[in-house]
Amino acid sequence: MRFRGAMVAVLVLAAGALAPAGAFAQQARLIAARVMPSIVFIEVTTPDGDFLGSGFVVAPGIVATAYHVVEGMTSGTARFVNRTGEVAINRLLAYDPDKDLALIAVDTGNATALPLADSSQVTIGDPVWALGNPEGFEGTISEGIVSAVRLSNGIANLQITNSTFPGSSGGPIVNAFAEVVGVLLSGIGETLNFVAVSNDVAAMLGQVGATAPPPAVADGPAPASGEQPFAANPAMFAGLAPTYGTLALTAGFTPDPTVVEGVAGGDVAANTRSAGCNGFVSNSPDVALDYTAGTLNLYLSALSATDTTLQVLSPDGQWYCDDDGAGDRNPLVTITQPDSGLYLIWLGTFDAGAYPAAVLNISELSPN
Repeated sequence: MRFRGAMVAVLVLAAGALAPAGAFAQQARLIAARVMPSIVFIEVTTPDGDFLGSGFVVAPGIVATAYHVVEGMTSGTARFVNRTGEVAINRLLAYDPDKDLALIAVDTGNATALPLADSSQVTIGDPVWALGNPEGFEGTISEGIVSAVRLSNGIANLQITNSTFPGSSGGPIVNAFAEVVGVLLSGIGETLNFVAVSNDVAAMLGQVGATAPPPAVADGPAPASGEQPFAANPAMFAGLAPTYGTLALTAGFTPDPTVVEGVAGGDVAANTRSAGCNGFVSNSPDVALDYTAGTLNLYLSALSATDTTLQVLSPDGQWYCDDDGAGDRNPLVTITQPDSGLYLIWLGTFDAGAYPAAVLNISELSPN
């Protein structure tokens, strides 16, 4: 089995000084959980031999990949990564050799189609993650940045720094919102790689009468406080003991507010976990709140002599964050109609390298 052309792949390798290592590792976990179930391992037979590649579900029954992965295909199969059982590639739905893009018809079952970002909004320096099957090693992820946006002969491409190896051409490149910004094509060396843009994938989908799901976040500014790019699984933090312990509170609890004293800050950029969040937090949650909800809202605030922030992961995987909602540079997170379950809470600081004493207040009484 061989790899077609200058196929690109991904491995979990060093990302350089893009952000604290803990931040990238945590973001990679969240993205992998969201995106990996939609990645396929492609095997094709051609007159020149058998070849491997990658692809991803972009609409029900449709997988996007690089054209050179399936060029000249006489037969082929697709298998979702880390799962048994193959399905036949029924036919080539659309292709563009100049842009090196193709859509293939595959029984995608209940796999989730990945949303396409507006690639015209991608800028140099944006963090990106690549997912695919390097050297046949299924379900691998690596991080990097967009190092350039290229336009040649009217065709747009992204240049990225993700490490490359033969085997994952056709895999998705995704942003911090777990939206596809492009399709991995080719590379020169390990960190000079080229990507077909997602807007060209969307246009090709339109040619076959299909559309990708809408982006998780609308185009424009980063999400405001309380919004998040995609749901996270609180179980991802299960191995990290809360620094100041776990509280079990039931609606109507006393005293109200319940107070936890600690130290704010850390080396993880909060916006790598949830876009739009400010400040820096620790890798482990500071407090875990095991909450049995009633009919009241839940109010989480922090007090400190310096500019503090809050970041909260709710039981249903929603991120909440705030910077100055309580006034005087102190944060307030309001959770309306809260669910019962485990809330993970981080006390952050707006500035990196600051570790002030801080007080977390947990209340069901409106501060207004």
